[in-house]
Amino acid sequence: MRDRRERAKLKAVKRQAFVFVILALASGYVFADAYDFVPGFLTVREPEPVASPYPELNPVEQEGQSELALASFADAPMPKAAQVQKALDGFLADNDHLKGHVSALVVDAITGETLGEIDPDTPRTPASNMKVTTALAALDVLGGDTAFSTITALDGNTVYLIGGGDVLLGMEDPDPNAAYGHSSIPQLAEATAKALKDKGVTSISLRVDSTLFAEPLYHEGVEPANRQYVMQARPLGTKEAANTELFGEDPDLRVAQLLTEKLREQGIEVDSVERTSTPSPESAIELARVESASVRQLVDYMLTNSDNSTAETLAHLVAVKSGKPASFAGGADAVRNTLDSLGVQTDDLIFADGSGLSNDNRLTARALVEIADLVWHDGGEKYGALAAGLPVGGYNGTLNSRFMEDGMGGLVHAKTGSLSKVVSLSGYLQTKQGRLLEFAVIVDDIPDKRVNPETEEEEPVPAVKPAMDKTLVAIANL
Repeated sequence: MRDRRERAKLKAVKRQAFVFVILALASGYVFADAYDFVPGFLTVREPEPVASPYPELNPVEQEGQSELALASFADAPMPKAAQVQKALDGFLADNDHLKGHVSALVVDAITGETLGEIDPDTPRTPASNMKVTTALAALDVLGGDTAFSTITALDGNTVYLIGGGDVLLGMEDPDPNAAYGHSSIPQLAEATAKALKDKGVTSISLRVDSTLFAEPLYHEGVEPANRQYVMQARPLGTKEAANTELFGEDPDLRVAQLLTEKLREQGIEVDSVERTSTPSPESAIELARVESASVRQLVDYMLTNSDNSTAETLAHLVAVKSGKPASFAGGADAVRNTLDSLGVQTDDLIFADGSGLSNDNRLTARALVEIADLVWHDGGEKYGALAAGLPVGGYNGTLNSRFMEDGMGGLVHAKTGSLSKVVSLSGYLQTKQGRLLEFAVIVDDIPDKRVNPETEEEEPVPAVKPAMDKTLVAIANL
């Protein structure tokens, strides 16, 4: 971990104001956002009618908030390393509630001092904490303002529906402030129908071009039971509802079917719908296009909701931009290379997919803390969406029902991770005295059963999350 004592100085903190504003209040939630949108010590999402710098704050206001942040944050006492280590050791020794293999690391965000650790350099299965690496790579390689087009194009009487990476097309009116439904299928149908009528075409064949992404459609390391939580790797899709992870089979063809229904309502006859195995011809003339949400919005959405399909799509798109095959393997290589270029230690790590559903992934607690540290110290506007998208304890996303008591609301901003044998959490923890810590905890190889020492009978292993949360509460109280 690099030396960062100089980073505690005011000049460095002012640069961080584009990402984080810390206003420590005496109790309960800590409101850091200039728009009071969400509780927490990190600047959070702002509605974006169009892709734009993120977040947009008045520069003078930012500077003043940054000075206040430094005054309250740097003056807060740092927990003693011995006490943090004692809390971690207690977690490790809790045989009544903890089974499996543990890695953990807690670092002071200002000084970079390690306050506690448990095997921080041992690669473990990270579950959805893999999305943190995907988010960083997407923001770095694709750029936060980038959006992805879904296009219809005409060649003769054949219309090609060309997927460009938007798997969150909606069925209602477009919502420019949302990731899901930022653009809609009815919107595309209306524009396409108008363009066809202008050309005197009222009867077409529809061909779906999903050739941007290569097979396989699922990563081989994803258990069959978990495939319901991620769509096939196609560059085109729609959810059946905003609050579900379910896409169904052939998500690109589902878009085509829904588009067909809307085209017919507009007076365009569609005689057949098929997926083409070859790219649309160069002779095809564009009819209409709709744009996805920006990468910032997609990263925010992906992290807050732990959306697997968005994660896999972004990883594939990072591969495309990096000149690699648009596959799981290509995405994994591209993400690793990006982290390497940013100075994150990737030795002995395994990058398999973008979502963390694959059991083949391996990350270390140190790598996750290094990413949190990079975003905090060097991220600025470029990586702000990564911090903003982290679920807030007791408030939103996958931490909505955790850290709700003991005065912990808003003090934890972290990415969750859960598989059948894995529980993980990484991000930022503000102590109740106002000090910011960076942390990561991974528990993998959790068995299904344990032997009760009193009855000598097998019983289910207790949930790990409560013990993990109890440990972080203890650290927050130091």
